[in-house]
Amino acid sequence: MCEEYKKLIIKDIKPQNWLKAAHESIDIAEFMWSKKQPYSKIPSAKICYWVHISISQYLELYYMFKDGTVVMNIDTNVLLKTLYECIAHDETFKTIQADCEIIALYPLEVTYPGGIKIKASDAKRTLRAGKRIEKFIKLKLEPLIKEGV
Repeated sequence: MCEEYKKLIIKDIKPQNWLKAAHESIDIAEFMWSKKQPYSKIPSAKICYWVHISISQYLELYYMFKDGTVVMNIDTNVLLKTLYECIAHDETFKTIQADCEIIALYPLEVTYPGGIKIKASDAKRTLRAGKRIEKFIKLKLEPLIKEGV
């Protein structure tokens, strides 16, 4: 992505839109989980994937506020790299590191099926981790959005 485009994104960023997109992603995962039926297979890989997307979006938004850098997450390692950048700004982000490591495992299976057997228990664990991270980052973002950092 060219640097001029990144600057435009930062200049015109609307945190509400990014928060909405991140929340919608985790809502998709919750919806998929809630629709499980005894006779149907739980889309575990898809649930884990949407949780990963959501948390990437939350981390990227926080990092943009703190560093002014736009990170577009298409590599599963970027989630953890972005987490480490957030930790550099705020050590309390270490409290969500284990949850982020859980979430970072799953997007590859959705994109490149066959490598990992993702079970319903993985989806449930990932969704719980995602909700904990979402809550943590929303609390961190609240004052930044109010201040317009």
